[in-house]
Amino acid sequence: MGRLSTHVINTGSDNSGLGRWAWVLLSSQEKRTRIVVAYQPCTPARSSRGGTVFEQHQRHFQQQGDFRSPRSIFYDNLSSQLASWRRNKEEIILCGDFNENVYTGRLARRLEQDDILMKEQCLLTNKEKLPATFVAGSRPIDAVFATQGVETINTSILQKYGGVGDHRCFLLDFSSESVLGGVFPRIVPPTARKLHWSRNRRVPSLHKGTVAPSTCDEKCTPPK
Repeated sequence: MGRLSTHVINTGSDNSGLGRWAWVLLSSQEKRTRIVVAYQPCTPARSSRGGTVFEQHQRHFQQQGDFRSPRSIFYDNLSSQLASWRRNKEEIILCGDFNENVYTGRLARRLEQDDILMKEQCLLTNKEKLPATFVAGSRPIDAVFATQGVETINTSILQKYGGVGDHRCFLLDFSSESVLGGVFPRIVPPTARKLHWSRNRRVPSLHKGTVAPSTCDEKCTPPK
C-alpha cells in the first residue's frame, strides 16, 4: 500500500501449494527485504476426524511418499528456504503463527543459528518476552522475527480479541531506511504562479454575467 507498493518486485508462496507461507519481496537500489507470513499446523487431538490443517498436509505429503509429521516437514522446508534467501543477501521479516513457544521451540532455536540469524522483535525492542498470544493458550506461539539489518523502532500487541480472530494482533514500526535503504524519491512541490487580475490577458474565462476585475469598480468580486 502507498509508497511501499512501488518497491514490490515479486510475490509468492511455498511451492507445495498448501499456503504454509507467503511472501512479498521489496527492493531498492540499496537493499532487498522479504516479508514472510507463515503458519505451522498444530498436532490435532486424537478425536479428530481428518478435518484439520495438519491432516490435510499429512495426506498431501503421504501421497508423495513422505510419511514424516507435517510439522517436521514445515520446519525443514521453511528453514531451508530462509537460509537460501539469506545467502542471497536479503533481509527478512518473518511473521507467523508457529504453534510452539517462540523462544524455546525448535524453530526459534533454528532461527538463531548463524546461517539465518533472526531474533524475535518484541523481546529485542521492549526487553520483555511476549505473553500468551492465543486467547485460550498459556504460551507465546505467534511472533515477528527479523534479521539484524532490520531496525524495529516500536512494537506492541493488542489485548485479547483486540484484533481479528482469537490471536493477539501485533503492531510493529520498522524504519524505512532499514527495510528499503536510504534512497527515496525527492519530493518536488508543484510550481505555480499567482494570477494577476489587473491584466486582462492573464484573466481566465469568467462565468457568464461577470466581468474582469480590471474593468469593474472596486466592489467587483472575482469569480470563484
